[in-house]
Amino acid sequence: MTSATPIDQGREWLSPTRAWRLTECPASVGPTTYATAKGTTQDVNTGTLAHRVLKRWIAVEGYRAQDPRQTLASAVNEHVAELGGRLPAGWALARARLLARGTALAALLGARSPDEVISEQEMIDPELRLRGTPDLVLLGPEVVLIDLKTQTFTKDDVPDWVKFQLTIYAYLVELTYGLRPDRVEVFSLNRGPIPVTVTDEKIKDALLQVASARASSRHDAKPAEVVCYFCRRRLECQPHWDAATKWPDADCVEGTLRRIEEATTGAVAVLIQTKDGDVWVSGVPGELITGGPGDHARLVRLGRSRTNESGLTGRRWGHNSAAHIATPM
Repeated sequence: MTSATPIDQGREWLSPTRAWRLTECPASVGPTTYATAKGTTQDVNTGTLAHRVLKRWIAVEGYRAQDPRQTLASAVNEHVAELGGRLPAGWALARARLLARGTALAALLGARSPDEVISEQEMIDPELRLRGTPDLVLLGPEVVLIDLKTQTFTKDDVPDWVKFQLTIYAYLVELTYGLRPDRVEVFSLNRGPIPVTVTDEKIKDALLQVASARASSRHDAKPAEVVCYFCRRRLECQPHWDAATKWPDADCVEGTLRRIEEATTGAVAVLIQTKDGDVWVSGVPGELITGGPGDHARLVRLGRSRTNESGLTGRRWGHNSAAHIATPM
């Protein structure tokens, strides 16, 4: 069993994704000082819905049915009905891909009994303060670790951060069950199984990277688009905002609120004066805009919208968007 130097118990717990982010940017971990505003909608995104469907399908042993694709379709329909028609963007494509992969998923799970199919069970290392919830761990003669991905992959490979994430998951599986996974795969809805190589040496290296990053200065910010995207300290991290002005298609906006326009839906559009000109951000939940013109605003994880009739650049609020608005001191 691979291990690394223990750390102070007072340090933060890290998920595999946050552990990777820490190795890329030591400033990404630590307390946040900004009050972050997010939408209050209960709608789920495509990835969450796909994971919920898969979990229900496994719970009722749909993968062992004579027609596993039909039982998977039933799980899909049940979850869709529970959402009352509030389906996430992109769900139609994800649904089609999920159902098309039903037979392959059933073959992957095989004839395993329910106690050999571990779906979304949290695993922890209290010594290293690592915790994670793998999508699927299959026990039996062969131990398999599977990570379901709904995003589109353009080749039969996965990003480095996914490989790092699965390496930490493999470590947690070994710690929990005493067996390192024989096989580690990303199950892509558009490409099917994509193998990821995990060895004892790679696990040891990943743990050492995390230990080294934990010991680094929290002031050592290393902003990059893929690293910053879901960082919980993003709104308050000034190095991020300094770097984002140079990103070719930044998903964030910072500036002064100039105008607020309300829609009948309860959403609002805000006009923000930035260093590079005015930008409209549409679809922002009205309850999040507690300030007024002259306040300072930061918004992140925005989608791109069309340039309006006045020639102004547009952005739109999305499921993962967040904002911080404050009155200048």
